[in-house]
Amino acid sequence: MGRCGCGSDQQCLSTNPGNLASYDETGCLYVAEFTPMFDQANLPAAVDLVPLTSGVWTNTGLSLTIPAAGTFEMVFDAYTVVHADIAADGGSAQVQAQVRMRNETTSAVVPNTQVVANSAGSNRGGRYLSSSGCTVHTNIVTTGPTTIRMQVARVDFSSGAAIASAVSLSTLRAEGTSMRYNRLA
Repeated sequence: MGRCGCGSDQQCLSTNPGNLASYDETGCLYVAEFTPMFDQANLPAAVDLVPLTSGVWTNTGLSLTIPAAGTFEMVFDAYTVVHADIAADGGSAQVQAQVRMRNETTSAVVPNTQVVANSAGSNRGGRYLSSSGCTVHTNIVTTGPTTIRMQVARVDFSSGAAIASAVSLSTLRAEGTSMRYNRLA
């Protein structure tokens, strides 16, 4: 038992007054109630967007496994380069890079994580290059070990004579692309 009356598996409010965690009526906190958890991973290699079929989601090599049940803040950063070739004037055309998180454990997209990370296009023929980064935050509740994976899709839009196609350099870059989680509860 601690000097204040708390058990060995408890923390006393009197010895840690700056901690704003929930203490019981005796001023003791069971330390095992909340174990902080944090992890992060980086995309191991760039993903070439050029050979991908427009509109088809592709798994990347970036995933994390949350080891326990709880509520977690999930954050991912994606850095993309889109190089679009617009074949002719007239109409409009665009190439987008979209990213999202997928819960591999439940085989479902994590809600509110699908975003357009980058786009390049015009209503004039020519080549257009854009590089961009994005960050997405969401909270996820897990019931046990859960694997989250980043997916990417290239989406081409064309109307009229303007035909868009992705050309070299269109990638989800390894530099600047990462995922992390932090336990909230």
